[in-house]
Amino acid sequence: MLLMLRADLETGRGDFAAARGHIDAALETLRDDRGLGVFDIYLAELALWERRWADAAVAAREAARRAAHGETAQLRVWFCAKALRAQAELAAVARARRDTEAERCVLDESDELIAAARLAAQKAAPVTPNGGGWLALAEAEYQRTRGVARPDLWAAAVDGWTRLDRLPLAAYCSWRHAEALAETGAGRAEASGPLATAYSIATRIGAEPMRHELELLAARARLDLTGPPTAPKPPEGLGEVLGLTSREAEVLTLLARGYTNREIAATLVISVRTVGVHVSHILDKLGAPNRLEAAAIAHRLADRS
Repeated sequence: MLLMLRADLETGRGDFAAARGHIDAALETLRDDRGLGVFDIYLAELALWERRWADAAVAAREAARRAAHGETAQLRVWFCAKALRAQAELAAVARARRDTEAERCVLDESDELIAAARLAAQKAAPVTPNGGGWLALAEAEYQRTRGVARPDLWAAAVDGWTRLDRLPLAAYCSWRHAEALAETGAGRAEASGPLATAYSIATRIGAEPMRHELELLAARARLDLTGPPTAPKPPEGLGEVLGLTSREAEVLTLLARGYTNREIAATLVISVRTVGVHVSHILDKLGAPNRLEAAAIAHRLADRS
């Protein structure tokens, strides 16, 4: 197991030759069950970052087969999530080649994988909270196999892994969140937020393959790796005078500068829905009929300060 963990670490750092060396050494020490599939999933992880999608799919499928027992559900949901990542890449290749038969096979397999992941996550729930994190990732990857960008699912996966303090996984999901936002036509500032978060984590932990992928996404989608600009501070005493919370004062300050809800969300790194709730509360507290009047109130107070 120590050799396999070291291989996983080197994979994340981008030293693929060292990772293969540790995997080869681990293979000589394995029992027949190959670590209940853990060995195979680390093979899949290496193949994923080396862009060997078919090899990754085969290894992840073998891992899931070896973790088919009821007491290994917490492993199976993890393995299914990794397998779905491989299937998403294979589906994209099939669509690019207009190979409808290959795409159909991939989609059929992904249907089986998401069903297995959901069942495994349900069984794993009493054992570990990681099952929920892997299922959230699996659900987002499943949509990616369909060519569907779902920023909401990736945001949920980010939240789950962040709560569990699994930063590499949170960074991966932030990458996909930014990618999905760009694909659905979100503004550059909004998509740059999660991209910058992922890039900061990848840089800090030395995850070179991920950092490279983030740089490629930034280049093709014209996103900013440093993230959106820092939010301006509300005028001193604004929240206290108007009876607003500190967050509502921040939202009002941006609203007064003409920011849209999406732009406010990107700047404050919160969801658009949360911004909408804050704006509603602000209008109620100020007795303002609309955003324009709320902005005017903020401007008048700012002029006095």
